Amino acid sequence: MENLTSPWFLNGDMLCAAMDPKTVLQMIAVDDIGKYGARAFTDAAALNGRVIDLAGDAVTMPEAATVLSRGPDTPSYRTNPHLHRLNLH
Repeated sequence: MENLTSPWFLNGDMLCAAMDPKTVLQMIAVDDIGKYGARAFTDAAALNGRVIDLAGDAVTMPEAATVLSRGPDTPSYRTNPHLHRLNLH
């Protein structure tokens, strides 16, 4: 989730992602990955052979822009609804 605040995705007040605005993207925080990764080592015997599905939020880019805009002293982010139409091949 933290990658959305990088210059790769943020351009001024625009959250840029070349995907359909209706596409739902599953995201998880880096801290959560670290917690479950650490648990795999500390509880290795109990977790051996088990599968743990990790997923945090599942949102579209317009929904992510709304969430990012909620912070204090944070600009109001928006998305470009036509960016996904670019032919990048």
